[in-house]
Amino acid sequence: MNQIIKTAFYFCLIFTGVLALNSCATVFRGYEDTVDLINAPDDLKIYTKEGIEIPIQTLKSQKWNIEKREFELDETFKSITLRTNRDYILILKSENKEKILEVYPTLDAGWAILDFLFIFPWIVDAYTGCWNGFSPVVVDF
Repeated sequence: MNQIIKTAFYFCLIFTGVLALNSCATVFRGYEDTVDLINAPDDLKIYTKEGIEIPIQTLKSQKWNIEKREFELDETFKSITLRTNRDYILILKSENKEKILEVYPTLDAGWAILDFLFIFPWIVDAYTGCWNGFSPVVVDF
Protein backbone atom coordinates (compact mmCIF):
# COMPACT_ATOMS: atom_id res chain seq x y z
CA MET A 1 0.00 0.00 0.00
CA ASN A 2 2.84 2.39 0.89
CA GLN A 3 4.50 1.74 -2.51
CA ILE A 4 1.26 2.63 -4.33
CA ILE A 5 1.05 5.97 -2.53
CA LYS A 6 4.69 6.77 -3.40
CA THR A 7 4.14 5.85 -7.04
CA ALA A 8 0.96 7.95 -7.21
CA PHE A 9 2.76 10.87 -5.58
CA TYR A 10 5.66 10.73 -8.07
CA PHE A 11 3.25 10.39 -10.99
CA CYS A 12 1.32 13.48 -9.83
CA LEU A 13 4.57 15.38 -9.31
CA ILE A 14 5.84 14.55 -12.82
CA PHE A 15 2.44 15.26 -14.40
CA THR A 16 2.24 18.63 -12.64
CA GLY A 17 5.78 19.47 -13.77
CA VAL A 18 4.94 18.67 -17.39
CA LEU A 19 1.81 20.83 -17.23
CA ALA A 20 3.76 23.67 -15.58
CA LEU A 21 6.21 23.66 -18.50
CA ASN A 22 3.35 23.59 -20.97
CA SER A 23 3.70 25.73 -24.10
CA CYS A 24 7.12 27.24 -23.40
CA ALA A 25 7.06 29.70 -26.31
CA THR A 26 3.62 31.03 -25.37
CA VAL A 27 4.67 31.62 -21.76
CA PHE A 28 8.21 32.95 -22.24
CA ARG A 29 8.07 34.62 -25.65
CA GLY A 30 4.49 35.74 -26.14
CA TYR A 31 2.44 36.28 -29.26
CA GLU A 32 4.66 38.87 -30.96
CA ASP A 33 8.10 39.01 -32.54
CA THR A 34 10.36 41.93 -33.40
CA VAL A 35 11.22 42.34 -37.07
CA ASP A 36 14.47 44.20 -37.68
CA LEU A 37 14.46 46.68 -40.57
CA ILE A 38 17.85 46.76 -42.29
CA ASN A 39 18.85 49.98 -44.10
CA ALA A 40 15.60 51.70 -43.12
CA PRO A 41 15.48 55.42 -43.98
CA ASP A 42 14.47 57.92 -41.31
CA ASP A 43 11.19 58.88 -42.99
CA LEU A 44 9.99 55.30 -43.47
CA LYS A 45 6.30 54.57 -42.87
CA ILE A 46 4.89 51.04 -42.83
CA TYR A 47 1.26 50.12 -43.41
CA THR A 48 -0.63 46.83 -43.59
CA LYS A 49 -2.63 46.06 -46.73
CA GLU A 50 -5.71 47.21 -44.76
CA GLY A 51 -4.13 50.67 -44.40
CA ILE A 52 -3.22 50.45 -40.70
CA GLU A 53 0.08 52.14 -39.87
CA ILE A 54 2.54 49.97 -37.93
CA PRO A 55 4.60 51.88 -35.35
CA ILE A 56 8.38 51.75 -35.89
CA GLN A 57 10.65 51.47 -32.86
CA THR A 58 14.09 53.06 -32.99
CA LEU A 59 16.98 51.77 -30.88
CA LYS A 60 20.27 53.61 -30.75
CA SER A 61 23.29 51.56 -29.76
CA GLN A 62 26.32 53.13 -28.17
CA LYS A 63 29.94 52.10 -27.90
CA TRP A 64 32.56 53.12 -25.40
CA ASN A 65 35.31 55.41 -26.71
CA ILE A 66 38.40 54.63 -24.64
CA GLU A 67 40.33 57.76 -25.61
CA LYS A 68 37.48 60.19 -24.85
CA ARG A 69 36.18 58.07 -21.94
CA GLU A 70 32.57 58.45 -23.00
CA PHE A 71 29.86 56.65 -24.91
CA GLU A 72 29.33 57.54 -28.57
CA LEU A 73 26.41 56.81 -30.86
CA ASP A 74 27.35 53.72 -32.87
CA GLU A 75 24.32 52.68 -34.92
CA THR A 76 20.60 53.24 -35.10
CA PHE A 77 18.33 50.24 -35.50
CA LYS A 78 14.70 50.29 -36.52
CA SER A 79 12.20 47.50 -35.94
CA ILE A 80 8.50 46.69 -35.93
CA THR A 81 6.49 44.22 -33.86
CA LEU A 82 4.17 41.71 -35.52
CA ARG A 83 1.98 38.84 -34.30
CA THR A 84 3.60 35.51 -35.10
CA ASN A 85 0.45 33.61 -36.08
CA ARG A 86 -0.12 35.07 -39.54
CA ASP A 87 1.43 36.32 -42.79
CA TYR A 88 1.58 40.02 -43.58
CA ILE A 89 1.54 42.13 -46.72
CA LEU A 90 3.31 45.35 -45.78
CA ILE A 91 3.45 48.59 -47.74
CA LEU A 92 6.68 50.50 -47.13
CA LYS A 93 6.69 54.21 -48.01
CA SER A 94 9.59 56.63 -48.05
CA GLU A 95 9.58 60.00 -49.83
CA ASN A 96 7.80 59.30 -53.14
CA LYS A 97 8.77 55.63 -53.21
CA GLU A 98 6.57 52.70 -52.33
CA LYS A 99 7.34 49.01 -51.98
CA ILE A 100 5.00 46.08 -51.26
CA LEU A 101 6.56 43.31 -49.22
CA GLU A 102 5.21 39.94 -48.09
CA VAL A 103 6.44 38.78 -44.68
CA TYR A 104 6.00 35.19 -43.54
CA PRO A 105 6.66 33.73 -40.10
CA THR A 106 8.97 30.70 -39.98
CA LEU A 107 9.31 27.97 -37.39
CA ASP A 108 11.86 28.76 -34.70
CA ALA A 109 13.53 25.37 -34.20
CA GLY A 110 14.66 26.12 -30.64
CA TRP A 111 11.11 26.47 -29.33
CA ALA A 112 9.92 23.46 -31.34
CA ILE A 113 12.63 21.18 -29.93
CA LEU A 114 11.93 22.39 -26.40
CA ASP A 115 8.21 21.77 -26.86
CA PHE A 116 8.66 18.26 -28.24
CA LEU A 117 10.90 17.32 -25.29
CA PHE A 118 7.93 17.79 -22.95
CA ILE A 119 5.41 16.01 -25.24
CA PHE A 120 2.23 18.10 -24.66
CA PRO A 121 3.33 21.76 -25.02
CA TRP A 122 3.69 21.73 -28.79
CA ILE A 123 -0.09 21.62 -29.23
CA VAL A 124 -0.60 25.07 -27.69
CA ASP A 125 2.45 26.67 -29.31
CA ALA A 126 1.56 25.29 -32.75
CA TYR A 127 -2.02 26.52 -32.46
CA THR A 128 -1.08 30.01 -31.26
CA GLY A 129 1.91 30.36 -33.60
CA CYS A 130 4.13 31.45 -30.73
CA TRP A 131 7.00 29.22 -31.82
CA ASN A 132 7.24 31.17 -35.10
CA GLY A 133 9.53 34.09 -35.76
CA PHE A 134 10.33 36.58 -38.52
CA SER A 135 13.55 37.12 -40.43
CA PRO A 136 15.00 40.63 -40.73
CA VAL A 137 13.62 42.73 -43.59
CA VAL A 138 15.95 44.56 -45.96
CA VAL A 139 14.44 47.92 -46.88
CA ASP A 140 15.68 48.87 -50.33
CA PHE A 141 13.72 50.93 -52.80
